[in-house]
Amino acid sequence: MYRDNISPFRYTTRPTNTSVLYCIKAEPTYFINVIGTTIEDELLDNQIDVNLPTNVDLTMMLNQDIQLNDKITNYDEIKVKIGLDTGTGTSNRDIKTIETNDISYTATIGNDAYTMDMTVVAGSGIHTANIIFSFKDDETFTAIRSGYYCTGTKSWTGLKLLSIKGIKTTSVVQGGNFGGNGSSNSNCDCGILTTAQITKAVTDTKTEWDK
Repeated sequence: MYRDNISPFRYTTRPTNTSVLYCIKAEPTYFINVIGTTIEDELLDNQIDVNLPTNVDLTMMLNQDIQLNDKITNYDEIKVKIGLDTGTGTSNRDIKTIETNDISYTATIGNDAYTMDMTVVAGSGIHTANIIFSFKDDETFTAIRSGYYCTGTKSWTGLKLLSIKGIKTTSVVQGGNFGGNGSSNSNCDCGILTTAQITKAVTDTKTEWDK
């Protein structure tokens, strides 16, 4: 029998790499969170009685200055709330919201004074009351005039200034990226956004979460 002298280990099988892995350099992916928080502070220490005229359709001069406990310039908006004083309680409340950057200080009737009107149909007729007010300065609310009209017997004793609230919205910005240098967290490679990047992200998102 013929036998060659080729070693049985001459032909061996070795693993072959059939896949090629590439190193990909990726730019950092930025994230930005803008969280809006709205606060309301009461600027009026106590409710204020506002006189109403006793005769039909008569406007009463008040010039009543009311001191606030904070500057309105510390807020974005001012919310004024009034109600009708029935002698036994308060009814028919009304609210007016004013942006503080639109307020010009005055203590007289004019373009910078505001009017709040309330009309109620009661058993004795139609009742209408109003108040004209302004901000004398950034810490003084001025009730300039009040008016009253009724087609029947007067049933209200006056108006009540129930509250003056300062409204402010604050934004908390959280930013970073998912890669790159400048880690703010020792447990991950979370780079810190620059001021310009945060400004652009806030402008683009307008208080919405980036997705």
